[in-house]
Amino acid sequence: NGELTRVTTETRNILLDCTGTDERAVRTAVTIICTAMAEAGASIESIEIEGVRWPDLSPAVRYVQTGDCNRLLGTTLSPDEMAELLRRMRYGAAGAKEGMVRVEVPCYRADIMHDWDLFEDVAIAFGYDRFPTGISPTFAIGKPHPVNQIGSLVRQVITGFGFIEVIPFTLSNEAVMFTAMQRPVRDDLLRVLHPITEDHTLLRTDLLPLLLEICQLNRHRELPQRIFCVGDVVRGVETFQKAAFVSIHPAADFTEAYAHADAICRELALPFTVRESDDPAFIGGRRGDILVNGKDAGVFGEIHPAVLNAFELEHSVAAFELDLRAVPGYPGSPGTP
Repeated sequence: NGELTRVTTETRNILLDCTGTDERAVRTAVTIICTAMAEAGASIESIEIEGVRWPDLSPAVRYVQTGDCNRLLGTTLSPDEMAELLRRMRYGAAGAKEGMVRVEVPCYRADIMHDWDLFEDVAIAFGYDRFPTGISPTFAIGKPHPVNQIGSLVRQVITGFGFIEVIPFTLSNEAVMFTAMQRPVRDDLLRVLHPITEDHTLLRTDLLPLLLEICQLNRHRELPQRIFCVGDVVRGVETFQKAAFVSIHPAADFTEAYAHADAICRELALPFTVRESDDPAFIGGRRGDILVNGKDAGVFGEIHPAVLNAFELEHSVAAFELDLRAVPGYPGSPGTP
C-alpha cells in the first residue's frame, strides 16, 4: 500500500495479514497462502494471538471405514490398500483398527469436508480406467418431458415471428410485478423469507412485467425491439410455464398484439375464443382475454400509458401472455391423459 511496504526481489520478510468475519475462512486462507509460499521456498514463522498460534499447519485427523468406500466405488480394498492409495494422493494414512483407516488431511486441503471427498481421491489413485463397465439392469429409453416439448414448440413459433428470446430473473418484487402493472397484489405469492435486496423479494408470478423491465433497461437501443420469454412462474406451491412477448416501437398497437396472439394460438392448435379484458395493465378497449374451454388462459393488447410511464418507456408496446397449461399435451390440461 506504500513505498515502505513495497515487495521487491530483495524482500526477505513478509507479514501476512488476513482479516474476515468467518474465523474458519480466515484460517483456511492463511493456511493456503502460507503453504503455497513454503512450496516456493519460503520459511514460515508463526505468531501468537490471544494465546493461539497462527498459522496452525497441523493436519486434520479423520477415521474412515473401508466398507463405506468399497460400497461406493464397487471395490474390495483392504485398510492397508486404501491407506496406500491415500498416501499416493499426499495424505498421511495408515490402517487402524479393523475396517478403519486413519487419515491425516493436509492443512491446505480445505475441500475435504466429507468422507466421500476422501473416497474420490481413493478412486483417482486407484485409476478410473480400472473400474469395470456394465449395462444397467433396468432398460429405459429417455424422452423429453411434455412440458419441455411444449416450451420448445412455443419458442420455435415465436422465434419464427422475428422475436428474440430473453431469460429474465426468476426473482422479482411487488413494485415490478404489481405496482408498475397497476395490478392488485396476489394472495398466493411465494415470498423470499430473508431477501438480501429489495429487488428480489418474491418468485415471479407472470413474465410480462419482466419483459417490460428489460425494455426499460434497453431504452438506449434502437427500435423496434421484439422480445419474448418462455419459463416457469410460481403461484402458491404450484410451478407452471407461461409464454409472453412484447413489441415496442412507435407503431405498436392492439392489432399487432392480436395478430401475433392469434397466430401463436393457431400454431399450437389451441381452440380459443376472445373476449374484452379488464386487465388494468392494458388500455381499455385495446385489450383482450384468451379463453380456452371457458377459462382464462392469456391476455393481449396495448400496454396502458401509466404502465409505460412506470417503466420509463416512451413508445407504445404491444404485448401478449399465455398460460401454457391450456395447450393440448401439457400435463393436466383438458384432453391430456
